[in-house]
Amino acid sequence: NKMINAGDNSIDAAIVYLTSMPALIADAGKLTDLSAVSTLNTSASWWDQNAVTEFTLGGQMKLLVGDLNLYNTFSPIMYFFNKNVANQYDLGNLYDLVRDGKWTNDKMMEFSKITAADLNGDGAMDENDRFGLAEQLNLLKHFITAGGQRFSSRDKDGNVILTLNTETTAGIVETIVPFLNDKKVCNAANHYKSKYSNVFRELHVPMLMNDQLLFNMNQLLIAFELREMEADFGVLPCPKADEAQSFYSTPVETWWATCICIPEMCSRKEDTGYVLDAMGYYSQKLVTPAFVDQTVTSKSLRDEDSEEMLHLIMDSRYYDVALIYDWGNYTQVVTTLGESGKTNFASAYEKAEKRILSALEKTMGQLNEQN
Repeated sequence: NKMINAGDNSIDAAIVYLTSMPALIADAGKLTDLSAVSTLNTSASWWDQNAVTEFTLGGQMKLLVGDLNLYNTFSPIMYFFNKNVANQYDLGNLYDLVRDGKWTNDKMMEFSKITAADLNGDGAMDENDRFGLAEQLNLLKHFITAGGQRFSSRDKDGNVILTLNTETTAGIVETIVPFLNDKKVCNAANHYKSKYSNVFRELHVPMLMNDQLLFNMNQLLIAFELREMEADFGVLPCPKADEAQSFYSTPVETWWATCICIPEMCSRKEDTGYVLDAMGYYSQKLVTPAFVDQTVTSKSLRDEDSEEMLHLIMDSRYYDVALIYDWGNYTQVVTTLGESGKTNFASAYEKAEKRILSALEKTMGQLNEQN
């Protein structure tokens, strides 16, 4: 932003965090419409086509996501599970549950409740005991995405419409919120932030390694932390809302993921398009496989089943522009419910809807003025 505002044209292209997207796009004249760069093949397989659709707003696409964005390969939300704990309780083949379409929230909660235990018998569940799931309460939004629900969609004219307010969303909230707040079963990072500077690395990862967790719901990024784990572990996609859901849907942690843009003042856009496409092509051919197969699979994952699961996770990643723009603090509708333990989704959404729609209309008005 500082460089663009200063008229500095030394940057041909940039990789920025998705959370920067709203500020960069809102003001006219900052970013190039990538769909107008003739040398950039945005329909190529090395660009995420879901992201191409989601990031096209007001008839312009100013951001791209693809194999070139290595951080995005770290960012899918998934489940790590401890095989020692699963075997101790004879939970069966969890991979087959996924393959058979039976890996659901109900099954995940069932297994979590079975394996949670007060290991030292002091009557209090804390970091000395075993939990079914390690998580954080604001992950409720990811349960909704994994449940096949969307915060936004498009109408026949390509306009963004809000789609969160459904009976399915309300059902997920009613089921998951009490579970996430059950301190006898779930170890929520929110409850330990005063004791650890990084709960995920200093508490949840060691607990998983020490057979004190069945599941750890987190980004693929933490696979790096598990290379020294003596017990075997595996990975699973986020569970479906129920068996009727026909597909798995992997949320992406937008605070970590990045996107690509070209500043409007770039003086060689066509050359830049060639370079980005070449980098995307070779990233798909060389970098992504090297990361997945060598850095993650060979050094972290322990079995071919987990490799299969990892590819399923990568192929089912979903971007939702409403989660990135967060119009009118859209995500707080569910985040607040998760953190407060309340399940009154319908009334919470009704209170926020006018504010969200107003913010959405403002953004679209700004984008339309740029055309």
